[in-house]
Amino acid sequence: MNENGPVRSPALRRVTRGLLGLFAVQHIPGTIRPALVKAAITATTVLICCALFGPELGIFGMLGAFVTFWETDRPLWPRVRNTLLVTALIVGSMSFGVAIAPHRWAFVPAAVLIVVVFSMLYNTFMLGRGPSPVLPMYAGIVGAFFGVDQHLGWSLVGLTALAGTITAALLTVPLLFEPHGPEERAVARAKAAVAAYVGLPDDVPDEMRRQIRNTAFAACDSALVTLRSAWPATRNARHHELADTLYEAQSALYSQMLTRLGEDPTLRDDVPRAALVERRPATAYLAYHALHWTSVEWFTSWRMGFVAALGGLVALSTGAGHPYWAILTGVIILNQWSHRATSIRRAGQRTVGTMIGVGATYLLSLLHPNEWWSIVIVLACMTGMYALLALNYAIALIFITPMALVMVESVTGAGAELVSADRFLDTIVGALAALAVTWLTSYRFPRKLALTQSRRTARAIDAVDAVNRAGRAFEPDGHRARVALHYELSQQLAVVERAVNDDPQLADLRASEHALSERGYRALARSWQPTV
Repeated sequence: MNENGPVRSPALRRVTRGLLGLFAVQHIPGTIRPALVKAAITATTVLICCALFGPELGIFGMLGAFVTFWETDRPLWPRVRNTLLVTALIVGSMSFGVAIAPHRWAFVPAAVLIVVVFSMLYNTFMLGRGPSPVLPMYAGIVGAFFGVDQHLGWSLVGLTALAGTITAALLTVPLLFEPHGPEERAVARAKAAVAAYVGLPDDVPDEMRRQIRNTAFAACDSALVTLRSAWPATRNARHHELADTLYEAQSALYSQMLTRLGEDPTLRDDVPRAALVERRPATAYLAYHALHWTSVEWFTSWRMGFVAALGGLVALSTGAGHPYWAILTGVIILNQWSHRATSIRRAGQRTVGTMIGVGATYLLSLLHPNEWWSIVIVLACMTGMYALLALNYAIALIFITPMALVMVESVTGAGAELVSADRFLDTIVGALAALAVTWLTSYRFPRKLALTQSRRTARAIDAVDAVNRAGRAFEPDGHRARVALHYELSQQLAVVERAVNDDPQLADLRASEHALSERGYRALARSWQPTV
């Protein structure tokens, strides 16, 4: 110790900074209010289920109510369709789990199958409009665990179906006050993003210009998807006004791109409005590429299956009472392909947040709450989870852990000490399994994934160049080519950045990949030039 206080070693300072960094809050403007609306809808659904089936069983209606996580500001009809579809997937997954539950040897294989199937479906066909595939995985794995008691298992299936349906209805209530709110916000974001790109001064660094341009493209594509998804409400005057506004924004984007490329910025005047609405690539196109052994979709999915198998087998060998927590911990950490530093950080947040949450659960158990007070605790923790999840994962887990443990205690009647000990042990097992799989797969595969994506993008660029030369950019074959290129460009740079972060030796890929991206955007911009 010196006159200024105790002397800390460099190692201790690094550990302290690391622990504090796990709780660093990153506020994203505009996330709190929608999160609290979702929390209110979820709480309403849970209370309805508790009133119908009693607090012991009704509390589990929260799983079906969690379909609110999948609501990403969609218009009315796609909001209803999406919520009912996700509910059906959750119920189907849970039903499969309950059906195989009597065969205990099948628990881990079934969990791996559920994880791989839903990961492939999500990463192949869900093009950026959902949170993650974890919820249907969770439902299936939980069904396989609780389904040992077949009466309880099938009761939970029915309750989940009802809760999801109630939630689908409640999610439409906010749109009573702003019928075109999602479309208006999407178009406003696109206009703002395009204005930011058009207004860039000439001395802006190339990297910043690329990022702002890519953001403008992504915002326009998102707005196009939102407007098109509003069917059957696509014929009213307000919808047409928004479509015209988006047309003007996208025209300005392409004109500015041509100007920066040193080409004539005059756009063709025969582009139909319908051609602006970029459809998703064909199902066969998406499936064909996803099933390639070096695709990001397959890499992400088999890696999640690997961690599910490893975590589940280790948890079973330890005699843990709730091995599905180990499986889900590993799957949640790896549910997206992210570089090693991100996986380590997420594993640390999961572990530390759970440890604190377990302690909070033990303190709450000393109060010996009755059934209805347990409901109050669960709903309070759920609200905290919704509000904090976007701010910091570790802090949110301090609320998630008591919520999950009290729910399990309510359904199974197990004691708080036993459930808390299982949660802690299984979290450690799952986090270590995730880290092991991350390090085992982070050296050989990133280059293969990046090169595969580059070849896909190059083929898509060649296809658009061909239809441009033939003057068929807005004919059916040209439209398909432009849709495919839009999709590949949206994937390409993200794949490269993740590959470089995983293996810094791949940094030399950046220059060539940026050049390829420039070729792609140039081809799209030229589609709008008058044909000769």
